[in-house]
Amino acid sequence: TFTNGAAITTQTPSYTGTITLCSASPSLPVGLSLDNSTCAITGVPTVDQTATSYTITATNAFGTISTDILITINTNPPSSLVYAGSPFTFTQSAAIATITPTVTGTVTSCSSAPALPTGLSINATTCAITGTPTTTQGITGYTITASNAFGSTTANIQITINIAAPSALSYAGSPYIFTDSTTITTITPTVTGTVTGCSAAPALPTGLGINNTTCAIS
Repeated sequence: TFTNGAAITTQTPSYTGTITLCSASPSLPVGLSLDNSTCAITGVPTVDQTATSYTITATNAFGTISTDILITINTNPPSSLVYAGSPFTFTQSAAIATITPTVTGTVTSCSSAPALPTGLSINATTCAITGTPTTTQGITGYTITASNAFGSTTANIQITINIAAPSALSYAGSPYIFTDSTTITTITPTVTGTVTGCSAAPALPTGLGINNTTCAIS
């Protein structure tokens, strides 16, 4: 049993007599070869295959002898999964740039433990992370596992998701004219995103205040 893409250990048979020619029927898998004087099998297989029978025939001028062998070639298990750039910091509700890792070997399945944040997904064959996160979170660790039928490899990454910065703050009606000692009608602006603090520079006139979460002036 050999691994696709990996050099095999030389397979040298035992025999009696002198060999001048060696052949296989059918031909050995692509990447493998027979030595004509020893019937040793060497090389690097390049295609997968299930167990297949081969008849190896050793010959000299006075006769031949044969033996049967079975060869299976499995997919190389993935290895060396790496996500450059971790730890990652994303913004809630903003699509992330696709994060594509490097990995050696063939991947048929990719998963995350724990599951990635809501809105993010992982590609089953490339392990690339895409999407738009919909929740905020502090720095959190994830173990990404790339696997195929013959093995697996893992990478650890960290993800932080921050709240989106507020934008498009607008007060309709400016410039405002107020009357001394007369309560003003509350001025509530429009704003995109979540506000956790609001301030004015310079400070608003004495008697006026600004709401920390709505930026309303009253």
